[in-house]
Order: sequence, then structure tokens, then C-alpha cells
Amino acid sequence: MDGQLSSSRYSSSGDNYRRGRGRGRGGYNPFRGRGRGQGHHRHDNRYRPYRREGAGRRQPTNRFESNESTKTDNSDSIVSKQLAAMVASISDFNACAKAAQGMGSDDMANDDSTAPKMREVMRAVTQNIDDLVSFICIPDNVSMFLGYGSTQGQHGQGESLLNAESEAGPLATLITSCAATLPLQTPSYVALTLGIEENIPEMGEKSKGVDYSGFAKRCIAVASSRLACDLDITCGVVCGADSTEAPNDYVQSFTRSKLILRYFALLSRVGILESMSIDDEDMDTSLDMTSLSLGSLLTLIVEAASRAKSLDDGSKVENSSFVNISILLSALVLSTIPYSLQVLTKDFAMKLLNKIDTIIEDYKSPFTPGYGIMSILVKKAQIEESIHENGLEVDDDEEEEDDDDENTPVCADTFQDLVRVVRTLVDNYYDEGQKSTKFTLLTDCPWQGLNCVGAEEQQMDSEVNSENTNNVTSTGFMYSREKLYISIRNSCRILHHLHSNSDENLPITVLRPSTEGIIFGRLSIFDPPPDDDDEDDADDNNEVRNPIVDSYVKNFSLVDRFFLSDSIRDCLICHKAIVSSTGVEKGSARHAAEQLWSVSHLFVHESDSMKGIECGAVEAILSLIVQSNPGSDSEFSMGFIYLSRVLIELAKCQPSCIPQSLALGVSDLFNDFLPSFSPLARDNLSHWFAFHLTNTDYQWPHAYWNVWAPYIVNGTNNQRSSRGEFVKKTLEDMVSFVANPKTIASDCLPVQSKLIEHIIPAKESQTPDNKVSVLSSTIEGLESDLQDRIWQKNDEASDLVDYIVGDEVSEAVSGCMSEDSVVSSKNDLESMWWRTGVVIRSLLRPVSEKRNNLRQQVLQSLQMISMDTDEDMEDPKADVVTDTIECLARYRSVLLAALAKDIQVHDENPDRRGESKKTESELMLFGDSYVLGQCQEIASYSSTIFSMCLEFLVSSKVVTAKGVLQWILGSDGEKFNREVIANGWWNFATLAMRLTVDDLLDSKKLLVESDTGTISMAIDALENEGGNPSSPSVMRMKTLTDFVSPLLKFASDRIDLILNDLKDNTKLSHYEADLKEGLKFLVRCVTAHVKKVLENDEMIKGANGARGNVDSWVAKCAFDDYVRKIIN
Repeated sequence: MDGQLSSSRYSSSGDNYRRGRGRGRGGYNPFRGRGRGQGHHRHDNRYRPYRREGAGRRQPTNRFESNESTKTDNSDSIVSKQLAAMVASISDFNACAKAAQGMGSDDMANDDSTAPKMREVMRAVTQNIDDLVSFICIPDNVSMFLGYGSTQGQHGQGESLLNAESEAGPLATLITSCAATLPLQTPSYVALTLGIEENIPEMGEKSKGVDYSGFAKRCIAVASSRLACDLDITCGVVCGADSTEAPNDYVQSFTRSKLILRYFALLSRVGILESMSIDDEDMDTSLDMTSLSLGSLLTLIVEAASRAKSLDDGSKVENSSFVNISILLSALVLSTIPYSLQVLTKDFAMKLLNKIDTIIEDYKSPFTPGYGIMSILVKKAQIEESIHENGLEVDDDEEEEDDDDENTPVCADTFQDLVRVVRTLVDNYYDEGQKSTKFTLLTDCPWQGLNCVGAEEQQMDSEVNSENTNNVTSTGFMYSREKLYISIRNSCRILHHLHSNSDENLPITVLRPSTEGIIFGRLSIFDPPPDDDDEDDADDNNEVRNPIVDSYVKNFSLVDRFFLSDSIRDCLICHKAIVSSTGVEKGSARHAAEQLWSVSHLFVHESDSMKGIECGAVEAILSLIVQSNPGSDSEFSMGFIYLSRVLIELAKCQPSCIPQSLALGVSDLFNDFLPSFSPLARDNLSHWFAFHLTNTDYQWPHAYWNVWAPYIVNGTNNQRSSRGEFVKKTLEDMVSFVANPKTIASDCLPVQSKLIEHIIPAKESQTPDNKVSVLSSTIEGLESDLQDRIWQKNDEASDLVDYIVGDEVSEAVSGCMSEDSVVSSKNDLESMWWRTGVVIRSLLRPVSEKRNNLRQQVLQSLQMISMDTDEDMEDPKADVVTDTIECLARYRSVLLAALAKDIQVHDENPDRRGESKKTESELMLFGDSYVLGQCQEIASYSSTIFSMCLEFLVSSKVVTAKGVLQWILGSDGEKFNREVIANGWWNFATLAMRLTVDDLLDSKKLLVESDTGTISMAIDALENEGGNPSSPSVMRMKTLTDFVSPLLKFASDRIDLILNDLKDNTKLSHYEADLKEGLKFLVRCVTAHVKKVLENDEMIKGANGARGNVDSWVAKCAFDDYVRKIIN
């Protein structure tokens, strides 16, 4: 069944995704030479500007550390700040790798030959930890660094995170905070915790009679409190009766929870934390939450996930379930198991996995190709028309061969990949004893090489300690005291709630958490690791890959690739730049890129076997970019701009490898994936590509443009090509990023490229065969006169209203209609809406002139027009968008008067064309469609300008959201707008819906009750639960959802009718993909926006349980149902 998950079903065969083009057997790659050989020299030269400039290395920062600048001369404060910086950067791999280069043979000769073998970079990390532990544990320093609780004059008051931190002291808080926010350094903070614990001076004169022991216990206490808090946020817990106080940074909370559990797993490996208790083998769920071993904690979370699956709010609606809680909790446990294998028994690990398999057996991935609400691949490849160049057909034969394959392309999401990888690791570790991955974060043990005092004392009996119970296989420096336990108590509300132990005096509301920003679609851009059959096929076909890609494909297994991409995602989340409450920016894209590249030090380097890791980094980031959601209301997912900036900075940090891998990745996406990409994913890729080029001085090889040109130049004559539309959209987006598109022609594209003509496309002819009708000639004269009145004479709006609806103008135009000999559907519209057309075209004159000027400037590069002057053909200070919007606002009444007059005249003469009489509301919708069609025709060269015009027209109520949908999808007896459908219709529909929703629920307006009654079910359900359906907050929610629901139903019904006409059981048309995927986007974004607006509404916020009520209300409205009937 599509979308269902079972770990046993995720074999490596799922990665052999059949792409649109063959590997080395079709198509041309300008940098592969013969086959997939050496890179092109142009590529190396073009990317030299990527080289880094100037500034030194930025040290990692800690999100929980207060960086507020204060002026002080206190030496202790300065030392404390320096210590905080040292702790945060103790295992900065980029710096440690450089330091390791100086640790040559002399250092190795001085080392004890019996010490465990360590990688050079880890030796440098261990040296940093040794130095820091020795400094902290000097008797004269312990009072300054290790003070806690009563030793600071502070006493804990409850179980809150703040009190736990104050009780534990600043250093314990700092270490646990770093462990929870720096994903690549967890083993180092475990070693630091162990080193400090074992080297704390005994209570005596130098410690001033204070006992500073128990440092590890304090770290565990802080980490436990932080885990409890983050689990609540991750699972959507809202505390208190008001239900408005809970923060929403669930992505950060999930990541911190994952890293804290990793910290606990590694603490158990060094013997600090009890790994398994006696009852853990039986998976006993009646656990004491004040004394949990690692195994007990994992059991507790898995059982909570099982109970969350059946958690409901009393409604029978499918969307009201809390299944995402079970998915998120299962993901946390699965992410912890790889770091715990050394301390968990095989039976216990298998029981955990089997329990999780049962929990997620009905899981349907939101990224299932064609079916998932967030899918990045369509169910089957779209129809690609044959593209001809100079009479020769471009070879697309392999696409036709792939269409015969009955297997649906598989693109598992990261959660499904996690299940598969963990199962592989567990089977290999316990059954075969094999090493499943080169990822060293699972096995790095910096504590093994510690040389501080505590380590020296343990050196004599290290062999005895290595044979300890609980399968602890770590050797070297180990914890020497009684093992510790985790205490959650009442601090984790979600676990208590799911285990039916919640306190009646502490009411909570559980929202439906989102997985967006946590679970991502998985896109394998480069070939999967070869098996024996693949290698034989490659030998038979004499296939030659680029050496970098070949290294990545051969040396990185599926498990390696998972940990590589997972670590990159963690770095992007944890090192994302934020702005503090004081306005100070913390972090940057440059810093995130540097930390991201540190992942390269987490894989075993054996000769040249690890070359190609840059391909994995590029693959991970590009896969995130194509599924970014620029229209989402979520503030916590990684944004398009952030990812694009990080990729640019990464190319600057590593100019010798990243740019070339990026070019290869884009080439593979273009050749192999575009026909199977959803339209949204394709648009995201083109938008990123345009952004990347304009921010890197168009550093892209011309050979690629020459190869891509035929897809747009020869594929635009009533044909659609996903590759051609990618190139077309890229050029369009680049125009919106630059002041003068002439630079695109001169600096980006090859000389005399045919693509230059498509930077600013030519306008279509106004009439068939360029014939000029009598009506159009008369209207042009009227339009010229009106433009002069608006833009030259600056007439008042009231005077123009009298002019456009006056008898003199009306009689002049009416007399021309009977004389018109040119018949076309366009002229029929002009004769009906001629006043409206004259006004809207006159108001948009700057946009039309801008288009003409830009096209002339671009065509100068092709020498297609004479160049009479070198000066620009327009005022450089002119702001077309501002001028146009101001003009539309000033003369809005003129446009409305023209629309009203055209509707009146048509309504008075219904039989003039043999048409049936339409209602006024129907005519108003037709008027909306006509106005939007005129704007589209004039501003189609720039989606930015058109979107600004659309925003004004909807906000000022010139057109309605229903009118926008009808303009796009048509109505009964009307065809859908093919041009708009093919150019991101979902963006325009979503914009119109959002603007209307914002206006409808404006808190300054009186509440108007809707009479549609389309969601009476939700009212009845709320009343049965004790809610008051007549309360102002409930009525406001009803007003909004009663407005949104019919619009989404209209869009769904229209798309359903259109799809019935387009349906092809063998191939997927581009329009079918546009309509299906666009509806998913529309419903998803509108649902999120409705929820956000309701939560922020002043009247609704004043009601008790506001967030819970909104969450339940929106879920019960089941807007997703409008998508299910289309995609199933």
C-alpha cells in the first residue's frame, strides 16, 4: 500500500529510482568529456571568485548562553566568558583538524602504546578536553567554575528548567546546553563531564570546605529538565487554563530532545548513567519516573508513542487524531538507538524496534510520490514532448522505456530512511558483528585518550573495568562512582498525560504537532551504491563517471548517506542565525556553512576512499531546497533564502570541490529528475538557481546553457517541457533579482544565445493574423486619451468617472461594434468589458512601458534592434511598482465605475448575443476574471509585479478571492486558464485567499455571521464538548471557516472536472500535475494561515483554551478532504 511503512520493507532496492534519463547512455553533459570523465577547464576557471576572503574562523556559539555585552573590569567575569567560549568550541573539527597536523611523530612517540588508537582529529579534541579539565579542576579555580545551588546563595524552587539550572550551577548548565545544541560535539561533552567529575578536588582547605563533587549528577539533572520541557513543546503541549503561553519552536525542541537523548546514551557508555535496569528486559511500563535508566527512559517514550496513536479528542474525524505525536516520539527513540548499541542487549533493542514497527505500521508519508500532501515527486513522469534542434530529435528514448516500468518511483522520507538504517545497524551489530558505517560519531570515544589525573589513577586497572557488566565496551578512562539515574518526575507533562498520571491541578491541552521541518522528503540525486549486478552492467556499458561522483557512489553506503544528510540537517537547524530579544544577531550563513563542513571530519578517511563527500553535502542541501515552502506560515522550517545563502557560503569555504559538485548535481537533476518533479519542486529549484547565479556573478559554465537552450527555444510552440519550463522560470526569476536584465544577456548567457529572446518574452499578437479591428482601433484612441489624462494632466478621479461612463464615449464605441469585421473570442470580451479594459490598461501603462524598454535593452545583446544611443531608455529613478500601485489606489473608483457600467450595459441587453441572463454576482466574477486577465497580459514578464497588482486588487476589493479562483480554473462552460495554470497558479490563489482571510477577521470590524452553514458538524461537536456555539470566539471561527470552506470546495470541484477531461492512464500531463500539486499547496497553506489568524485574533485569544479550541476547530473542518478526493 502506498505510503505505508514497515522497517522490513525498506530494502536498498528502493533507492534504484528509475530516472528519466540513463546514466551515461543518453544526453550530453558538457563536463564529462567522453562518458563521465574529467571536468571541463572552463568550470574550474569560472568558480575562482568563490575563494574565501579575509576573516578568520568564527567559533561555535551556544544558543542558551547569554551574550549580552556588559562593561566590567571583574577578572572573574572575563575568565568565565573565556571559559564559555572554550567549552563551546572544544571540539570544533575544523580547528582541531588543523591542530592535528602539528601532532606528528613526536607526539605519537610520547603516547602510551597501550592507549586506544584514535583518529588524529580526535587526538586534538582529547588534548583540548585534557587542558580544559586541568584548568577547571585546579583547586584555586573550582569555587569560581563549579559553584552550584546553595554554594551560590541560591535554592531551587520547583522543577522548572530555570530552577534546575540555578541549582546545577553555570558550568553544568553550559555543558548540557552545548550538548543539546551542537550536534557534532556530543562525545566531547560526555568526555568533559567525565573528566571534571573524576578530577574535582576533594573537600578540604583549598575548596573552602565546600563539596563540589556530584558534577555529573547535576549535569544529568539539568539535561533531564531540559528534555522534559522540549518533549512537551515537540508534542504540542499547552500548559495552564489559558492555553496561550506555550512557545512554538517545535523544530528546535525536537532537535534538542534528540541531542539530549544522545548525550544520555553516551553517558551510559562511560558508566555514568545506568544503561539498563533489571525490569528493562521485560519492557515494564509501570516505571518510577524519578529513577530511570537509559533503557527505562526509551521504554517510557515508546509506550507513550503507542498510547498517543490512539489518543483522540472524542471526534470521529480522522484528522483529529494525534498520530504525529507517536511518529515524533518514535523518531526520537530510533535516533538514540545507534548510539546505545554498546550498552543495550540484543533482546531489548529488538523489542524496541518491534514495538515501533507496530506503532508506525499505518504511517503514510506526506512525501509519497503523487499522493503525499508534501510530495516532491509525482506518481509517474510527466509527458515530455520531443524537442528538435536543427532537424535532429534530442534523445529521450530512455524516458519512454522507463514509462513501461510498472513500479512506482520511490522517494522515502527521512523518517522511513531512519527506520531502515536503524534496523540495518542493529542486525549487523548483534548478529554479524560487522561495521555498518564509516560514520565515526557513533564510535568516537574521546574519553579513552584523557591524560588528566583521574585517568592516570584508572590506568592500572583499565583492563578490569573494560570487562564490566552491561556490555560496556569502552576502554580507557571510565566513571568510578555509583551509576546515576534520570529523574523526570512531574516536569514532563506529555509523558505523564499519556501514561495517565497527570496532575488534576495542572490542566494541559495537547495540540496536533506538525512534522514539517522535522521529517523531510528524501531525494537521492546521485546514483545509489552499486551492487554486483550494477557493477557488471557498468562494465558492459563502459560507463565512465566523474571521479568525484564515482567516489561518492562507491564509498558511501546507504547508511553513510543517511548519517551524512542527517548531520547536515542538524547543523542547519542548530546553527541557523537568530535575532535575540535585544536585537543582537547570533550566527550567520557563513558560520552555518563552516560548521556544516565539519561533518566531513566524522567519516573514516582511508586513502582516497572518502573523496566525494562534497557530493553528499550538495545532495542534502539541494534536496532541502526543492522541498522548501516559501508560502508556508511556519516560522520554524528552514527557509529558502537561508539554505541558498548557506550553499553560497559553503562554495566560498570550499572553492575547490563544492562548485564542481554543485554543477554535477544540477546537471543530474536537469537530466534525470525534472520530468518526475512536482511543479512546486521544479519552481523551487529554478528560483534557487536564479538566486544562486545572481549572487555569484553568474558563475555558471556556458556549455550548460547551450545544452539547455533547445528545451525552451524549440519547446514553446504549444508544447510543454519540464526542462524548458525550468530554464524559462530561471530566466524570469533572474529578471526580478536585477535592476537591468541586460546584464543577464551579457554576463550570464553565451554570446548570441537564443535564450536571450526569452529573458523578456514578446507579447502575443492582439488579433488573429495581426488584423486590426474597427473596435480595437477606436479603443486604442480612447485609451491614449485616458492615459494622457492620468499620467500627464493628472486629472481627478471624479472627472475620469464622468468621462469613462459618459454618453459621448459610450456612443462612439457602440457605433464601432456593428462595423467590426474581425470576429474572435478576444473581441467578444473587449466589446463587453471595453470600459474596464481601457481603464486597467491605462493605469498599468508604466508596467507595459517597462516591459517594452527592458525587452529592447535585452535584444541589444543580439543586435536585433538599432542602438541610437548608449543611454538607458528609461528614468533610472523610476519605481514602476510604486507608481503603479499609487495610481491604482488613486483611481480605484474609476476602475470600479467602469466595471459597474459594463455589467449594467450587459445586464440590460442579455439577448444581444443569444446568451441567457446571468446574475449580478456571476457578472461580477466574470469582471474579476477580465481585470486579472488584462493584468496578466501586461505584467506576465514579472511574477513579482503581477503579484503586487493582484495583492492591491484583492486588498482593495476590486476583485474577490472567488474571482481569482474562477479566473484560474474557469467556471461552468468556461475553459481553465492554461497559461496561469502553467505558471504557478497556486501562488496567486494562495495570495488571494490569505488577503481575504486577513480582511475578513479584522478585529476592528463587526462580526458578521455567515449563512452558508457548511461546517455545522464542527459547531455540533464543540457544543457536545461543552463549548458555547453562540460565544463571540466560536462565531468568529465559524465565520472564517464558513468562508474558506466553499472556496476550497469550488477549487476542488473544478479541478476534478478538468482532470476528468485530461486523464491519461499511461502518462501524466503537465496540467494534471499542476492542478493536483497546486491544490495540495493551496489547501496546506490556507489551512495553516487560517489557524495562525485565529490564534492571533484578539477576541479568540481572550477565551479560555484558545489555542486548543482553534486547533480542534480547524482539524474538524477537515480541509484536507478536498485534496484526498483528487489524488486518490
